[in-house]
Amino acid sequence: MLELKSVLRRFLENRRRHPRVRRPYDAELWDGLEKEVFRGKVLDISRGGIHIRGLRSCQGVFYGQRVQIRILISPKVMNETGEVVTAQGRVCRLVERDDYLDVALEFQEALAEDKLP
Repeated sequence: MLELKSVLRRFLENRRRHPRVRRPYDAELWDGLEKEVFRGKVLDISRGGIHIRGLRSCQGVFYGQRVQIRILISPKVMNETGEVVTAQGRVCRLVERDDYLDVALEFQEALAEDKLP
């Protein structure tokens, strides 16, 4: 059974258009009315999408919802200022886990290389 899971995982990874990178950034999702609907930590990000985990007490994120994503990038050196990367996207997966909610988003347009944190 473990071998089957390993083969399946490799197959799915090879199917992806953009490689994923793990980054511990904060992220916020905003609806079209400039209302924050979800806040969490980035689990992984690629040029095509992002996976965020946050508390389940969100104010109204739902499958298929179009949102603006704001990724808060911390500076590498304490005396520098952080950066905010924004993108438009669609919620393509919601998974409830105990006290957390995992949200996966597909970007409307692939992030440019220089915008990928």
